[in-house]
Amino acid sequence: MLFRSYFPASGRARDIYEAFVSASGAEVRTGTEVTGIRVEEGSVRGVELRNGFLPADAVILACGGCAWTGLGTLKGLDLARNAGHTVKTPLPAVAPLLIAEKWVGSLAGVTLENAALSLRSGRDTLRTEGSLLFTHEGLSGFPAMDLAGEVSALCLEKGTAPLSLAVKASMDKAAWAEEFEHWRKENGAKGVRSLLARHIPHSLADILCGMERTP
Repeated sequence: MLFRSYFPASGRARDIYEAFVSASGAEVRTGTEVTGIRVEEGSVRGVELRNGFLPADAVILACGGCAWTGLGTLKGLDLARNAGHTVKTPLPAVAPLLIAEKWVGSLAGVTLENAALSLRSGRDTLRTEGSLLFTHEGLSGFPAMDLAGEVSALCLEKGTAPLSLAVKASMDKAAWAEEFEHWRKENGAKGVRSLLARHIPHSLADILCGMERTP
């Protein structure tokens, strides 16, 4: 399963707030700490507040994730546990990827407009395409963030998650072979670095040409 993030067309969080209020006539309370969810005889009765109790027939627990303490905390997981739920180990999802290879960090700030990342997990291979950004610690952008949940789960199980990078999603192995043959015939006097730079940034071409070939 691949995770997707959805945002209002306007890009304004305010529009989400207004949609809830106008559609349901909901009351919005800020600065009100929830300390627990009251459950009696197997049914939700409401939420315990720091300064009182709010009765309710149902409770939606939406407290954000653990990755960014300003937007989400472990408090939501504690509320779920105390209400009787079993909480699995939380894993990062829709997040940048940390990459072990040091050369990736040396390209921080470089963007590939149409790259593809592939993750092999068991018999399945997951592939995502889009704009990919190199960071000081790894990879960001849609392809990286879309695979983050699966990468996290595999790292938890195996300790590592092997990724394959296609620097140009539209070109497979056969297409590159054809391109190299064309270069050999038409541009034999030019260096591979300069020819690769027709498709990818010069900095990445330099690194790829300096790598040792792996079997």
